[in-house]
Amino acid sequence: MERREYVIYSSHLKKDMHIIQYGHSGLPIIGFPTQCAPCTNYEDFGATRVLEPYFEEGQMQLFCVETVDGESWCCKDGINTWRSARQESYHRFIVDEVIPFIQKFYTQGMRPFVIGVDLGATQAAITFFRRPELFCGRGAWEDECYRTLRYLDKILHKKRISAMIDYWGEDVSHDWPWWRHQLEYFIPIVIREQSLVTLR
Repeated sequence: MERREYVIYSSHLKKDMHIIQYGHSGLPIIGFPTQCAPCTNYEDFGATRVLEPYFEEGQMQLFCVETVDGESWCCKDGINTWRSARQESYHRFIVDEVIPFIQKFYTQGMRPFVIGVDLGATQAAITFFRRPELFCGRGAWEDECYRTLRYLDKILHKKRISAMIDYWGEDVSHDWPWWRHQLEYFIPIVIREQSLVTLR
């Protein structure tokens, strides 16, 4: 499996940020890690091993990004306006700096997907819903609050926004063993549907 590490300077965050690329071609996916975790998070917990066949076949590539959760969401002693500003700067980093950086690694005209687990799912949802024109596809967001997910499902349906939301049973835990299983389940669907869109 091809793996490359990059460090890019963010003018929005005013510091170096890390990105790890897994795979060499195919559908680009931006992966947000769990709360306050490094960009090696997917690798550390075996998710990249689950996805390795798709990397090897050139069907997808995963760009795992570093976060500033410790300066925004998880900064307990920080001033709220500063924490919010850091999150906004992080959003600008993804949209204005990460996307242009990774565009050189995939076919022109393709749009990346965003995925995340734990707090990373929140980051993926924020990124997608704020700038849906930049991204492709659907999101599956596991949420501790079942009613909130049902409510989101209704809103998306009412607005005719295509989304795939699966409701997993109560035996599912909020942790990596199940997130790896969900990646194994969703990635083939996403790749298949993207192939169908490309053929149209």
